Amino acid sequence: MFCFVFFQKITNPPSSDPFVGVYSLQSRWISQVIGNITLKNGVLHFYQTPGYPRVTLLNYVKPLIFEVLYTSGLKCFDYGIGQNHERVVFDSPDSQGVCNRFTFGPFVFTRIIEKEFEKHRRRRSSTNFLYLV
Repeated sequence: MFCFVFFQKITNPPSSDPFVGVYSLQSRWISQVIGNITLKNGVLHFYQTPGYPRVTLLNYVKPLIFEVLYTSGLKCFDYGIGQNHERVVFDSPDSQGVCNRFTFGPFVFTRIIEKEFEKHRRRRSSTNFLYLV
């Protein structure tokens, strides 16, 4: 059985700069999960590694609030972290204009600086995780 997500018009925030970056899942029970938000073809993409699906789209709802949109053709039981149209809520930007934390359902992600990201990547390089940047 397949779940088809019919493409709706994706709305972008006035500026995607506060949201784009690399984040780490904060959890005592789940091993390291990296979330990477990028701007690709004018749309915010959320990559998670490890995790499935690897990429989802972020649709702007209102200031600091987005919803996850899965692409069509995924099997219903394949969905991993979060659900289609689940809300992603960012904290207000800091003095440098970037958001340092967001919640995705019960999950909390915090921004990591590039040095930390490289440290995680080197430490995980022997575990066959693919980091999308």
